[in-house]
Amino acid sequence: MKEVKIEKMQEIELSKIDYTRHIGKKATIESVRTYESEYMGKPTLSLEVKTSVIEIVQNTDGEDVELRAGVRVGLQTDKDGKVGWGKDTKCGKFLLSMNVKHPDELIGKNVTVQLTEPNKDGRRFLTFTA
Repeated sequence: MKEVKIEKMQEIELSKIDYTRHIGKKATIESVRTYESEYMGKPTLSLEVKTSVIEIVQNTDGEDVELRAGVRVGLQTDKDGKVGWGKDTKCGKFLLSMNVKHPDELIGKNVTVQLTEPNKDGRRFLTFTA
């Protein structure tokens, strides 16, 4: 990081997206991907599921941004090093609610768009239910 001096800093108006108009709309799952990240110094695995584009909006720079609904759930590693999910985990319950046995079977499934609860910064995102 590089320290910088900003002479005139002030509150500015940021563009806002009205996510509520998408609640209840249908969307189709388009992608299922796995990610590795770090949490409290340990590697963690997660599954990210996203829908097709719901709307294209412009960001504050005037660039087009694709709005999609998504869900991210954790994956586990067992004592033998196999990666997966338990039936009582968030991932297992999600797959059961979608009536599939494997995440790859989610592609092409229809879902209902919902809005997440606000995160610690007060931001909300599009998610979905079966």
